[in-house]
Amino acid sequence: MALVLIALLASHCLSKSGPEATGTVRGAVFTADSYGGHSVLPYATIRLEGPAPEETQSDKQGAYIFESVKPGPYVVTATAPGLKATTNVQVEPGSTLVVPLQVSLDVVTSTVTVKASADPAPSETSAQSVTIIASTG
Repeated sequence: MALVLIALLASHCLSKSGPEATGTVRGAVFTADSYGGHSVLPYATIRLEGPAPEETQSDKQGAYIFESVKPGPYVVTATAPGLKATTNVQVEPGSTLVVPLQVSLDVVTSTVTVKASADPAPSETSAQSVTIIASTG
């Protein structure tokens, strides 16, 4: 009986001090055309924002992977010049999430403010003189 109790106690202690179960997030980054065709997007920046933020880059086939991700809610974002995709995921211990990221045009907004002034712009004046000599003869 004492041996069983020691085994149970040891098992309980080892499970508490062991590594925390993690998950995996992987997928591919791609664009889609109006006909439903897909093109992979190599070398996009992929960010995982949440309890344990990470960043990686898609390979030349557009694939990416985050391994040993702590459980919790995350926002996965893919960016490339002028393109962006964002989605929310929940990583569970021992899970592997396949998260395809379809990028679309990233809306860029900017504001330009033009102010008028009551002062006129400086002007330059030039003077020319012409001398006409008339001869009669």
